[in-house]
Amino acid sequence: LSPALKSFFNAANGVANDPSSIPARQVLTSEAASLSQQFNRLSSKFDELRNQTNSQMQGTVDDINLYAESLATLNSKIATSANRSGNQLPNDLLDQRDVLINKISEKVSISTIPQEDGSINVFIGKGQALVLGANTSKLSLADSSTDSGHKEVVLGGQQISKDITGGELSGALKFRDQILEPAQNQLGQI
Repeated sequence: LSPALKSFFNAANGVANDPSSIPARQVLTSEAASLSQQFNRLSSKFDELRNQTNSQMQGTVDDINLYAESLATLNSKIATSANRSGNQLPNDLLDQRDVLINKISEKVSISTIPQEDGSINVFIGKGQALVLGANTSKLSLADSSTDSGHKEVVLGGQQISKDITGGELSGALKFRDQILEPAQNQLGQI
């Protein structure tokens, strides 16, 4: 944008120095059109980046939900198996559970609390339950009340975007909130 702005103001100075010059006026209108196209190109790129970020966030949320459902199923199997065999826990199911927990933690920071029956509860954000035993809560994305292109992370009807830390989801949120939206705002102010 900077070279286009510089060219526009140079052309404007050319017209200011010689207002009756037809070539100077033509250069100014040409530079104004070029500047306008550059604004539109940048705005389109920002919109494209926003859409890509929203798609990435949706994919991450879908992955988290899938892993959480699988973890809840494993929790149920682990608890049932532990009840049948006394206190002996099924190591193969525990290994599968650990893999799922690692996959979830790549997507979003979590905290876990092991239960007496061998199952594990998973929490995200500021202690919002994602998996409690064999039950899950679904994450979703919802439009912001002020901007339909601004997606918020919702868990159980509660907006938790500001509580999300770590992982891919947090990275996408930080990119959007700290880089993309301020850049769009600056472009709009110009």
